[in-house]
Amino acid sequence: MKTCHKCGAYVEDKAQYCPECGATIVKSYGNLSLKEEVEVKKKGNPMGTTVSTGSGLTDILRAEDHGDLDESFYGGGPVTFTDPYANDDYVAKEKTDFSAVKTLIKLIILAAIIYAGYYVIHDVILARKDVTSYEEAFEIYVEAVNEQDSNALKEIMAPYINDRLGEVEYQLEQMEGVEFTEWEIVSAEEFTESEEKALQQEITLNGKSFGIQRAYHIKANFYGTVDGSKRGAENVDMVFIKGDNKWFFDPSDYDNSTFTQ
Repeated sequence: MKTCHKCGAYVEDKAQYCPECGATIVKSYGNLSLKEEVEVKKKGNPMGTTVSTGSGLTDILRAEDHGDLDESFYGGGPVTFTDPYANDDYVAKEKTDFSAVKTLIKLIILAAIIYAGYYVIHDVILARKDVTSYEEAFEIYVEAVNEQDSNALKEIMAPYINDRLGEVEYQLEQMEGVEFTEWEIVSAEEFTESEEKALQQEITLNGKSFGIQRAYHIKANFYGTVDGSKRGAENVDMVFIKGDNKWFFDPSDYDNSTFTQ
């Protein structure tokens, strides 16, 4: 006698259905070798995944004839599918690694946004455009003194001046407490060819690289206060130089004490 693969009841050899549970009795096609790998073709395994029966007895099934069979039929035990993604540790590691990559990408994007924002604010919004005239450079000088703004004064300080930062600090220190309320350029006289040549030679001898395009002597009047006391200075000599298409202030012969004394 045979046994029902579904409920285990004994059935007659020629029986087609189990008298106990009614399951279809499957014909046996003989014994196969232990742990033989077979290709299961049924609805639950459409890709033909290899399974191991592990019992020593297997039957070659056809899904269309035995669609009602469960996985416990194959060797009397649960079927084990070979699936690399069935390992929870493997899946968790993949998710963790991918999450770390996404976090790194987000940090890189955030850093790029911060840097771009700093550049826009510092170098575009806050930065002045090139000074295009000695009148503009003169206005920046007045503003720098009134605001004690070292950045503004450094912007127009001639680049060939030795220790530019030190010169900026010195100029602002000498003008501390000064507030210009009125100012004007009285006259402007362009350097003669010999004056310009002499200054260019001096710059070169000092090891500086700066090509003079134009240079002006100007006389200016300043009116305002020093520590609250009214002061004024007239016909103050100042020099403004153009180079690299930008105007600069040259304090070499500038006497700022004419206003403070």
